[in-house]
Amino acid sequence: MSTTIEVTSPYDDSVVGSVPFSTMEEVEAALDLAYEKFQDRKNWLPKHKRIEVLENLVKI
Repeated sequence: MSTTIEVTSPYDDSVVGSVPFSTMEEVEAALDLAYEKFQDRKNWLPKHKRIEVLENLVKI
């Protein structure tokens, strides 16, 4: 089995890159960690601050 997967453009099916192939265990570990981190919301910016950041980004 290949250790990488080709990534293709949905526009024209050209190959735009490659990414490492992950095992099911690696995927599950990544999902578990992401779930854990999203449970701790005390360090998140308040909604109005996140909106302000995005609005400033649009102005750039």
